[in-house]
Amino acid sequence: MTDDVMVSVQCITYNHEKYIRKALDGFVMQKTNFKFEVIVHDDASTDGTARIVQEYAEKYDFIIPILQSENQYSKGVNFQEKYIYPLMRGKYIAFCEGDDYWTDPYKLQTLYDYMSTHDECSMCCHAYENIIANTEKSIGEVHTLHSDGDIIMEKAIKYDNPTQVASQMFKRECIIYKPALFENRGVGDYMLLLYAATLGELHYIDKVMTRHRVASDGSWTNRVRKNKTLRTKHNDSMIEFLKDFDNYTSEKYHEYVLDKIEDYQFDSIMINRDYREIISHKKFRDVSTKRALLVKIGVVFPVLINHILDKHDYS
Repeated sequence: MTDDVMVSVQCITYNHEKYIRKALDGFVMQKTNFKFEVIVHDDASTDGTARIVQEYAEKYDFIIPILQSENQYSKGVNFQEKYIYPLMRGKYIAFCEGDDYWTDPYKLQTLYDYMSTHDECSMCCHAYENIIANTEKSIGEVHTLHSDGDIIMEKAIKYDNPTQVASQMFKRECIIYKPALFENRGVGDYMLLLYAATLGELHYIDKVMTRHRVASDGSWTNRVRKNKTLRTKHNDSMIEFLKDFDNYTSEKYHEYVLDKIEDYQFDSIMINRDYREIISHKKFRDVSTKRALLVKIGVVFPVLINHILDKHDYS
């Protein structure tokens, strides 16, 4: 790390030819009184993503490209740890994947100003807008809190990530020095957020400065949602992590952790569609009225309800 570059930005991209210019333009338009760098890792895209990244890197010296010739993810390589982290020089680290983009030219400055004057803050984030991946149509803004303030541990645990990755900035040590417990298990964003919460405060700024594409082509969330086997394995992985996190924090947040574990257990039961078991689970009270009705009918007519759920892509 050097005092010269204050913020390092990580941008991971793969087959984002349709989106990547928006992300890169979001970096280019940033107005700051400090130096920042953007490390763009393209994982051997098969479209024109790498060409576009290279084009911007040749024009802007703060954009540092890592253009893979072989797909690292499919080989099981932790490319962040191997390729990206060693290049990061900033005191703070921000994120924006290649299918999302920043909309405010003062986004980095706003987060930096808060974190650099509040040493107790380990992560700072802001509101964002969800858009339909291929149309740019807004689905609505997401405001974690009603105004600027700190995100309490209960909220951090309850909601897999109560903010969005492209809205976050972390202290360097949250990223570079994470214990093994928080590495490569389930949803890395969630683990990172919880680790940051054990080190300091999570601060939220109630201003929309990012757009997040929902269920874009090839997104990990989309793959998990549609693959029941993968989703069940994901739930099991998250439950295992939460139990380890509970031990790591000496059960300080045991009540919240247990409630979150029950959420994952219930989701797996929903996937398996044992309608009697679903109804008997305590989390059944939290499902929507429409879903509850379908489940109750499913006790008597399981084949019919399975057909309806499959047709409408419900779990």
